[in-house]
Amino acid sequence: MIGRRCLSKFQPMRQWATRFSVAFSIILVLLGILFFTNQDSILLGWVGRYWPEDLHEWLTGWESGDQVRQSLNTL
Repeated sequence: MIGRRCLSKFQPMRQWATRFSVAFSIILVLLGILFFTNQDSILLGWVGRYWPEDLHEWLTGWESGDQVRQSLNTL
């Protein structure tokens, strides 16, 4: 009896924790897509206009499409 009453008190907290973990997971996935995909990808094409080249290369290790085109044009 006492255990059931105690568990019913924590039921709303369990629901809140589940909602928080789902929201946190979605945010992490979106941030992962934002930072670890190539700048010229379809998903992030609109970000590429405002995305600093050096920051992108530093965060991802990938050269942007413009830098690759420039290096190919100089060959």
